[in-house]
Amino acid sequence: MENKPFIHLFRTIDKKYVYDVNTNTILDVEKSIFDELKEIKAGEKETSEALEFYRSKGYLSSNRAKRIEHPDTKYFSSYIESKMNTVTLQVTQRCNLRCHYCAYSGNYENRAHNAMDMDLETAFKAIDLIIDNSSEAPKLNIGFYGGEPMIMFDFIKKCVEYAKKEAEGKEVAFRMTTNGTLLTDDKIDFLVENNFSILISIDGPKENHDKNRIFVNSGLGSYDTIMTNIEAMKKKYPDYVTKNIAFNAVLDGETDFKCASEFFNNYEVIKDFNVSLSLISEEYSVEAIKYSDLFNTQYQYERFKVYLNQLGKISEKGITKLFQREFASIKMDVADRKKAEKIFEVEHPGGPCIPCVRKMFISVDGTIYPCERVSELSEPMKLGNVSDGIINVEKAKAILNVGQITEKQCLDCWAYRFCKQCAAGADEIDELSATKRLSKCAAIKSSTEKELRMFCSLKELGYDFNNLQIQNINRKV
Repeated sequence: MENKPFIHLFRTIDKKYVYDVNTNTILDVEKSIFDELKEIKAGEKETSEALEFYRSKGYLSSNRAKRIEHPDTKYFSSYIESKMNTVTLQVTQRCNLRCHYCAYSGNYENRAHNAMDMDLETAFKAIDLIIDNSSEAPKLNIGFYGGEPMIMFDFIKKCVEYAKKEAEGKEVAFRMTTNGTLLTDDKIDFLVENNFSILISIDGPKENHDKNRIFVNSGLGSYDTIMTNIEAMKKKYPDYVTKNIAFNAVLDGETDFKCASEFFNNYEVIKDFNVSLSLISEEYSVEAIKYSDLFNTQYQYERFKVYLNQLGKISEKGITKLFQREFASIKMDVADRKKAEKIFEVEHPGGPCIPCVRKMFISVDGTIYPCERVSELSEPMKLGNVSDGIINVEKAKAILNVGQITEKQCLDCWAYRFCKQCAAGADEIDELSATKRLSKCAAIKSSTEKELRMFCSLKELGYDFNNLQIQNINRKV
């Protein structure tokens, strides 16, 4: 039945809805129409009066794309020659901690901890690469990563000096991801002087933090050291730290979520800082990541409270800082979606960044990767080396067009506009795998439907997103 509408049906407690893929629109429909469309979608009937009515209004088309290709593919070569704006340098693979969930801990298909450092020639070539290919980028972003980058503090100072000199005339912003244990006074002074944005890893109160984030030599937890350094920074540079420093909290499946939430909300030293929540990464993990029933219950309850706050049912004080981006996600993904006229013949699922343009990661030996989240053992992710300054355009385009390996399924997927799966989700180290990519589709569709349902539920309860709305079209029959 080629005439079947390209739609997804879903419901809330009180209402029935149709997500129309072609127009990227949510329709509020009567139960009878919902049931008719359900039968048509299942192939139990070919058409109905309701279907033809909605089609007369421009909805419920059966149109699908004919081919998968990212819209930026044709411009990619020019992008990497003029629009590069961000590079992250892996200045060392050494680290003074051994965090149990680390990507380099041996629990992932990735390199292990070792003593390799980046040399200055490699760093300068990486900085040259982004400067030379950024003529249309008004601002450059240079990040320092590890291992633990503060081990290479003098090296970083030289990189900053070089970048500021060579990029004269352009604004250059510096950032760093650090475990916070090596932030002595002289280092803090330098970071403040150069207006670094700093992301510090801290996993909540001492009991939570110290069970995973331990020093390599002593096996002791790092909480006390980090908090001492943060207190010193806050005392010396109060305005800088609350503006430029944020925390990343990684919570494992046994964490007391409520306890962690109360810590970031109320602990005097850090309650004024922004904090982002990360769960232990499942990408490249050699074992399944498990979460306790208590964790899942507390996690979902705290999410629920975010929406109660938006509806004015509870105050800001009643919600966790760990979900600061939770509501923004639904607004960006669903409420701010743009109405479409149609699906074009050539489309691509959402998800992939433009490799080496918005993100670029350079390992200690100068290997170019699309970002720091991919495995350093992955052949598909190795895009060249700064020693010759040449990016493998065809490999980069394969990452950008990862949807092509599952083209048939993507062309028929109602959730393709919402898909956030990047190439790492298909990475089998030796190749990009269609089987691995497809294994994540059910979870992506489920998550997307939850967002659609939450958006509609909030609308039913009177929340005004002040943007694209649910369409309620009266059928005249």
